[in-house]
Amino acid sequence: MSYLALATDRFDEVVEFYGDALGFPIVERWDRLNGRGLRFDLAGMRLEVLDNRREKRPLKLGQPADRIHVVVEVDDVDVTWAQIDAVAPEPETTSLR
Repeated sequence: MSYLALATDRFDEVVEFYGDALGFPIVERWDRLNGRGLRFDLAGMRLEVLDNRREKRPLKLGQPADRIHVVVEVDDVDVTWAQIDAVAPEPETTSLR
């Protein structure tokens, strides 16, 4: 898989979360009349975030829910969580090594 694309009506908030709070670097960005987006590097995989409000034909987005998860593996979830300065759900450990 090369990248995952995420369309959102809350573009600035999503960018702030993945960029500022989680610290993922932006590797590409565009801002056009009918499209704005960027790609983050998530340790080799790309996360593309699209501003749905600026699309020529905006998608009809459903209500936010827990149907989609972006999973970030870390060595120590408690240490990583303490370093994140953002309002986000509590982390969950889904597997043990």
